[in-house]
Formats: sequence, structure tokens, C-alpha cells
Amino acid sequence: MFTLWFAIHTLSSVRAFVGAEGLWSKAQKDAFYQLRKYDLTHNESDFQEYKKFLEVPLGDHKTRVELLKQQPDINIARQGFIEGRVHPDDIDGMNKTIQAIL
Repeated sequence: MFTLWFAIHTLSSVRAFVGAEGLWSKAQKDAFYQLRKYDLTHNESDFQEYKKFLEVPLGDHKTRVELLKQQPDINIARQGFIEGRVHPDDIDGMNKTIQAIL
């Protein structure tokens, strides 16, 4: 039973990481598109959209930097995942998986 529980939780965390990678990639592409659009139109709403999309990779970066510390603050890592648009139900499993790897 323990092995099954471990496998399910680990696979769920891996699925969440794959989903987060997709969110990161899409947000990066959309941020670039909005910045390019802003360069052409100089419309302030395009620049605000650029900043909104940029929050995802910046949130992921915040989490990565925190989790690489000797004594990471899990609350900061959690906040970074939330800013990276990771579903709150997946965050604890992702944190545990990362800490097990490191």
C-alpha cells in the first residue's frame, strides 16, 4: 500500500511539474508577443498584458531560488508557485518532491 501511495503522489507531482512547464512556456511566449505588440502600437494595455504574463516565469524563478537555499522558506516557495499559476492542491507535493531530489 505504501508503494502505491508513494507512486500515485510522485506521479501526481510530476504531472504538476509538466503542467507548470507548459504554463511557463506559454506565458513566456505570450509576454514576448505582448511586448512586441506594445513596441508597434505603444498602447499601454499591451504593456500591462506583457507584465501580467511575465508574472508566471518570475514566480517560478522565485520558487527555484528559494528551494535551492540551504534552509528554504516553504511559504516563499509556495507563493512563487501560486504566482506561477500552479494549482494550490499540487504545491505541497511539488515542494516535497523537489526537497527529496535536492
